[in-house]
Amino acid sequence: MKVLFVYAESEQGGFKPMGISLLSSILLKEGHDRLLFDTSIYDINIKGRVHEILTSEAQLVYPHVNMPDAAIKRISKDFALSFNETIENYKPDLVAFSTTSLMYVLVETLVRELKSKKRPKLAIGGIHALSYTDDLVSSGMFDYICYGEGENTIKEIVKHVAGEIEASDIPNIVVKIGGKYIKNKPSVIISNLDDLPFYDWSLYMDYHFWRPYQGSAYRMGDYQSSRGCPYKCLFCFYNTFYKANKEVKTIRFYSADRCISEMEELTKCYDLHFWKFHDSDFLLRPEKDFAELMGEYNKRIGLPFVCNTNANSVSKEKAKLLKSANCKSVTLGLESGSERIRRQVLGKEVSNKKIIEAVSFLKNEGLRVCTSNMLGLPKETENDLRETISLNRIASPDLAEPSFFYPFKGTELGDNCYKNGFVKDHSSELVNLRTDYVMEMPQISNETLFGINRAFPLYMNLPEWLDQIIRLAERYDNTGHKVYQTLHHIVQNKINKRLDKKQ
Repeated sequence: MKVLFVYAESEQGGFKPMGISLLSSILLKEGHDRLLFDTSIYDINIKGRVHEILTSEAQLVYPHVNMPDAAIKRISKDFALSFNETIENYKPDLVAFSTTSLMYVLVETLVRELKSKKRPKLAIGGIHALSYTDDLVSSGMFDYICYGEGENTIKEIVKHVAGEIEASDIPNIVVKIGGKYIKNKPSVIISNLDDLPFYDWSLYMDYHFWRPYQGSAYRMGDYQSSRGCPYKCLFCFYNTFYKANKEVKTIRFYSADRCISEMEELTKCYDLHFWKFHDSDFLLRPEKDFAELMGEYNKRIGLPFVCNTNANSVSKEKAKLLKSANCKSVTLGLESGSERIRRQVLGKEVSNKKIIEAVSFLKNEGLRVCTSNMLGLPKETENDLRETISLNRIASPDLAEPSFFYPFKGTELGDNCYKNGFVKDHSSELVNLRTDYVMEMPQISNETLFGINRAFPLYMNLPEWLDQIIRLAERYDNTGHKVYQTLHHIVQNKINKRLDKKQ
């Protein structure tokens, strides 16, 4: 059997999707042929809500890096036309789409413009398929919609395409039979992650490995050492997964030896310089297990790495363990500086005191700390946004990264936004959370929101006595633009000098 994986993404970021990597490995062991179609290498011209000045703002958060030629691959050809040519030449039996909700318009475009005389079977999985199952059923475009873990499901889908089993035998899917959709029962989640095969990266080209970090380019590996999350955040898809699959909230870990053995093999095979852990909270492991993982990593890998965490998981001991294993940077989910918003809107039980303490523990070990901040949350006022700026200033991370909130369907918070009519129609548009906001709320204007987003890096890099001037930079008039450009130049020079010292 021939399976064409489609990675739907508009930005080239040196990322190797872990879901596709695992599914490809499983099919490889089953003796099937695989190929990857990656939309990120195409210059895609699809409407998006990109504000006219925000491209320069991103430079304050993501400094320019001179990437090697191997890291860059861009094709001016129409991506849908190229997709049709790939279908025609490769002749897959199954096309499997992996996408986020932000990028789903790319998938929709490819399917609607599919012109193959012998149409292959189409499957879609991932977060979007889980959260937007009903919408995908209504579209009628897919033969298989996977709403659970796909590792066992993909094998069964291929068997069904080959005519070896009945559609009713396939777990975790909504399947089209005779023009009607039937939802099959979920399967039990994979309890022992060590049973899964190593990632298959043979699908990826050189440009999938190169990624910028702190002004330099590295060949970077992507890894997830756990699945699940015990927290109850109302904006997170994990709650949707547990509900759809009738599972209790749990978190599963790869064993330390399994993690390091796989990373060891991939490091040697692909000449890696750096690693990124994609766990939602890398520090959730019990301290003894975490110490074992970091000890084995330091002994057998030793490369610099970055990871994500929740402030509640940070301790002095774990910060020291990160440092000992050559961790360079930790991204911490701050989200909002308002405890009211975090508790009542986000369902996130973490205090300002704990956030400040967590940043301090990490920075005291010489680790770079980045906070992720969501702007434009439901019920969020301008004062709440000012609190986010204030908390970041008090905690003093090395980087405070702003992005706009997005109301994902299937999450409690996202569904409430749709129910209350806050969400604008953006179904035909690409969405980039650094630049695009798809909501309108009564308590704050979008102009105010965009202004604070634009000025956010200025507040983080300039002293408080300049706040009155920085506020002028929030305005979208001639005065605001001029002030912004002046302050932007000052901050850009400051960041460049900081990077030069580190190199």
